[in-house]
Amino acid sequence: MYTPSQFGFVGTMVPAVDITLHTFLGVSWVILLPYTIFGIALMAYSQSRLMRGQRAINRQSKLDK
Repeated sequence: MYTPSQFGFVGTMVPAVDITLHTFLGVSWVILLPYTIFGIALMAYSQSRLMRGQRAINRQSKLDK
């Protein structure tokens, strides 16, 4: 069964990953920021599609009963 993810935890984890990559690679956060924003948007889109699909499955299973 579907369980919602904790976006708050992910939201606090992402900047930490950016800072770690910046420190390890020596790449400016300005370069990494667009990729981080794209990743967050992709996660939010995937989560919404997953929720819509789960609702459709639940609706279909109720109709089949």
